[in-house]
Amino acid sequence: MTNQKPIYLLIAHGYPFQKIGGVGQVLAQLVKYLPTLGWDVHLLIPELSRKNIRPRIVSETTTWGTLHIIHRPVWHWSQAWKDRTTNQILRQWIANIQPHTLHIHHLNGLPYQWLIDAKVQHKHLTLHDYALPCARGQLLDRWFQVCDQPNPDKCLDCIVGWLVLERQKKQRLAERFTLSTLLLERMNTIDAPSEDLRQRVQRIYPKVRIDHCDLPIEHRPAIARQPSNQHRFLFVGSIHPSKGVHLVLQSFVRLKDPNVQLTIIGGDGHSDTHPNYPQIWTTFANQSPRIKWLGSMGHDAVLQAMESHDTLILPSLWPENSPIVIREALQQSMKVNCGRGGSVALHQNIVQLQTISVHALAVAMKKTFSSPPPKPVRYPPPEQIVTQWIGSPL
Repeated sequence: MTNQKPIYLLIAHGYPFQKIGGVGQVLAQLVKYLPTLGWDVHLLIPELSRKNIRPRIVSETTTWGTLHIIHRPVWHWSQAWKDRTTNQILRQWIANIQPHTLHIHHLNGLPYQWLIDAKVQHKHLTLHDYALPCARGQLLDRWFQVCDQPNPDKCLDCIVGWLVLERQKKQRLAERFTLSTLLLERMNTIDAPSEDLRQRVQRIYPKVRIDHCDLPIEHRPAIARQPSNQHRFLFVGSIHPSKGVHLVLQSFVRLKDPNVQLTIIGGDGHSDTHPNYPQIWTTFANQSPRIKWLGSMGHDAVLQAMESHDTLILPSLWPENSPIVIREALQQSMKVNCGRGGSVALHQNIVQLQTISVHALAVAMKKTFSSPPPKPVRYPPPEQIVTQWIGSPL
């Protein structure tokens, strides 16, 4: 396939970008600015089906480049990352489009082997979570304990419910570890926006080099916040146990001050260990007139909500990477309470929980309530970050 501009192939797990959270916001900036640097931008995503269909790729032209969707069947766990037919189709497809660079952001729903085999000039992997070493993607086991060193024995117990249709369960897990390691070893560049995440993954794969990278973030005007005796907390995230919304709600009801309010924004996240989690905590929230449960909202609506709130609260149980939502809150002079991971490195005034508990979070919320708002954080222009991170084709 001939093309006037070198092809930059992005690989992710969903589109439109607002469907995939912070990763989507990064991709939105990349597809906006990469063409100005001289790249022909392409994006590959999977569309999974339970039907007996043959994998096929459908392509369409967009305002920023070309979107490719591979429709493929997945009936059991290992087929998501290992599938002979899908690998063969993708091998042929990537040989036809001949990208100069492929940049992996997420591999949910895509097999690994075709990427290991791909003949391209540059292979780039950005780590947004722990999905390669950890089947659950968060280094958080099914008992919600952080796992520093995944291995087939530990993972077998952790995801046993997912392996019902697998014939050789432990062998499949070992194979996934082998493929993940080989994939990392075949990358020319591996980076992560969080030093905490970088170090955790580096301990699991000591033979590969992982660098730190900055993320492009859209500039938002600063908000002039006036002193007030009222305080509004805002939770933004998936309604999933790993995000800690249950801690937020239980901590908030301990704050008896009638001038303190809480808003919850987020779509329901599937949990195999707590299938009724969203329903349970929606019911809990509705019992308090000081709590607003708004459900899922678009990105622009979330940014607008930040303007009328004082503190973003995100007490994640898993070691978060470097959340875009926290960066957006800091741009708008919001205070931040957070849980584990790399979030605390984003600003010196972030209050991080040393112990993940209802009591610890309630204490942190009271501390935040009485502290002055921080000055707005000013990030470099997103086009500057994209230029430094990716650059123009040679």
